[in-house]
Amino acid sequence: MRIVGVLAILLLVGCASSTELAQREAEVELLRTELERACERIEELEILMNGHPYRPAAGALVPNLSTKVIAVDRERNAIVISIGGDDRVKVGYEFVVYRGNEYVATLVIDRVESDSATGHSLKEIEKETVLVGDAVTTAF
Repeated sequence: MRIVGVLAILLLVGCASSTELAQREAEVELLRTELERACERIEELEILMNGHPYRPAAGALVPNLSTKVIAVDRERNAIVISIGGDDRVKVGYEFVVYRGNEYVATLVIDRVESDSATGHSLKEIEKETVLVGDAVTTAF
């Protein structure tokens, strides 16, 4: 909104007539409306980005990442791993959870912090309950 205020001042400075002033005020109002719509669109896009998982395009390269499960909240189906954005993890990445040589579940990342990431298990293909200490990798 600050930008509109500055633009309003610049547009209004030096107006010689009331007609010119009215035109400039109309321009300012139009700019305010456009800015308001742009801010609303930004909010919509942020909701889409944060509310819907990123899915890498078919054939897109997902980095080879491996780590361990550090926390599990079974009630919320929330699983935390020990790597995050600093390690190139992104929302929507899928990790295979395994114990020993056995597949346990597929983890889809929902939220990324710099040093950790939280996701949910795809229950429909989960073979066993995910436990703290289970290994996870993108390279299966």
